Amino acid sequence: MTSATKERETRLESVYGRRLEKYIMGFSLGTGGRSRKSNLALALAAAVAGLGIFGVGAVQGNVYYWDANGSSTAAVAPTGTWGTSAFWSTDSTGASTTANTTITNADDVVFSAASNGLTGTVTIQTTKVASSVTFDDGVAVILSGGTSLTIGGTGTKSGIFQTGNGAGTISTAVILNAGSTALSISNSGTALLTVGAITGAASAGTQTLTVTSTNSGGITLNGIIGNGAGGGNVALLINNTSSGATTLSNANTFTGGVSLKTGKLILGND
Repeated sequence: MTSATKERETRLESVYGRRLEKYIMGFSLGTGGRSRKSNLALALAAAVAGLGIFGVGAVQGNVYYWDANGSSTAAVAPTGTWGTSAFWSTDSTGASTTANTTITNADDVVFSAASNGLTGTVTIQTTKVASSVTFDDGVAVILSGGTSLTIGGTGTKSGIFQTGNGAGTISTAVILNAGSTALSISNSGTALLTVGAITGAASAGTQTLTVTSTNSGGITLNGIIGNGAGGGNVALLINNTSSGATTLSNANTFTGGVSLKTGKLILGND
């Protein structure tokens, strides 16, 4: 074995871990007289074609909490600008220092850390991404401004969620991550969750947006929902299991259809 070959195998093992080595050894047993180098190449090709053989999933990032007063746990209004304010923390209690973290589509974000007793508005700077956005406060929180907020990715969940009893609002235009085919908008609280314009980004196929209320809060989608220009389409699945209704209040252009599984659906201009 040359030093270059050995170096390549070492790099591969550092990426895929011992599971790759075990797979290659097992692969060697059933491949006759092929060399270890040939078996390595075949195993790597199989890995690239489908990482599922190793149980390797997509990269999952962190859960970040918006914390407008740093390490103080006193109630504070969620304010500031997503993109310039150093208000992100991985501490849900709000007792740790914060930073201006760059959020990726592997990360989930929550508004806000600890328990806020004051309503507030967080401004989005230009374009931002996150696998999911969750409103967990008992007071109203608004995300506004900027160009767009792309939702969906490899975090713990993909979509927009309201788990607190304060009214969450996203007025910034929402784009569905091109690589996400199943996303959710969910409200388990007692206040209304409002989301503005939603646009798909897939180049083919259907991006299904499941809209679910499990409490009395309900969900209003008051912007235009469209397929986007990539070539794919957007579909809605309505699944309200409590008294909260889903309201579509604009002249939507998506073509994937609406399926009402259960609950109340209110149509405005559709």
